[in-house]
Amino acid sequence: MPDKFQGRFRELVEMLRWKGLKALFDYLQSSEFEEGLRGYLQRKGDEFLDRDPASFLAGPKRMMLMGHVERKLAGVLQSEGTAKAIERIIDEQLEKLLTSKQPLKEMLPEALVEGLLGAIEREIPVLLDHFGGLLYDPEFRTWLVDRAKEALLKFIDGLGPMKNLVSGFIDLEKIGEKIPGFLDQAGDEISRWLREERTQKQVAELLRSRVESLLERPVSSFVEPLPFEKVAGAKRFVRDQAVAWVQSPAASKALRGLLEKGFDAIKDRSFAEMLNSSLPGGMVPRLREQLAKRLLAALTSPAAKDAVDRVLAEKTEQWVFHQPLGCLSARLSADVRSELQEGLFIHLAELLKKEVPQLVDTLNIRKVVEEKVNTLDVLTVERLLLDIMEDHFKYINLFGALLGALIGLVNLVVLGLA
Repeated sequence: MPDKFQGRFRELVEMLRWKGLKALFDYLQSSEFEEGLRGYLQRKGDEFLDRDPASFLAGPKRMMLMGHVERKLAGVLQSEGTAKAIERIIDEQLEKLLTSKQPLKEMLPEALVEGLLGAIEREIPVLLDHFGGLLYDPEFRTWLVDRAKEALLKFIDGLGPMKNLVSGFIDLEKIGEKIPGFLDQAGDEISRWLREERTQKQVAELLRSRVESLLERPVSSFVEPLPFEKVAGAKRFVRDQAVAWVQSPAASKALRGLLEKGFDAIKDRSFAEMLNSSLPGGMVPRLREQLAKRLLAALTSPAAKDAVDRVLAEKTEQWVFHQPLGCLSARLSADVRSELQEGLFIHLAELLKKEVPQLVDTLNIRKVVEEKVNTLDVLTVERLLLDIMEDHFKYINLFGALLGALIGLVNLVVLGLA
């Protein structure tokens, strides 16, 4: 592009850019575009809602996705940031739990408390029956004899000055020998007593009241008597175990298993069914209408217009003014060039036929020439005419001389022949 046309060419490009931008956004703001967009969204939305997740993730795609998710989850769970986050959460929750003044019964779900108490009551007959069987276990009987001896020794030691007197009347070895015989005599009776419904009911009520009294206490009441080092060690143990489990392969596999179970539960249900069952009635149509409105508002917003204008300006500057385009003829075929030339000639001919007569009438060339001649001096006009006549007479004389010479030659030839 020649330098003298650069300014005009840039103005032309800017005008075309503005006209193109205006035409584009006039169309985007028209009812025709809105109707077409709403129809397109309606069709595509119906197609999407009629499909189910299995149609998107069938066969290898599902396995590939699940494998990818498992790897990503494993990477996230095993990262240092996740470990620190888990440690922080565990510390915060344990600190909140151990310093809480709220009773355990209020912290635990009511169903869990009732289930725990019910499980204890159901296990009481088994425990009592097992305890009755221990009376015949040699190891348990030996342990029971040892505990009885220790209890008697503590009792005697607590008598003070009467300690020596009482120890002279009590022979611990003989008592230890009598206890197995006593257990043999009372074992059947104790076992039968432990199996009685009234005994089991009393034990159950006792344990239930004991558990309920424990549940009425806050966690802090259990922790306060303990040394700080033990509490800190227990917290550290819980924190380390939680981090170790989360970062173990079992955690990522468990998460993948949950994802697969969740996917299996919904894979054959259409998206429309899932949305209608999980959202309030009429919410899906309202969401689709809201999506269409927001999309139209975004496409026709001043921000979108500015963004498109900015992109067009950058690309036009790059493609038209900074990137060599080469010769236009090299980018056009011979047929196109021929049709372009023919069209251009036709347009110029029509333009000349239309504009030249008006231009001649407007300029009034005859009058301009006449006025110009009238302003000239007479001698100047005569000299001009003589110069013109001399030029023409010169050619006439030359033509006459040539014609005379030709006639003379013809006469000589004729005479010579005669």
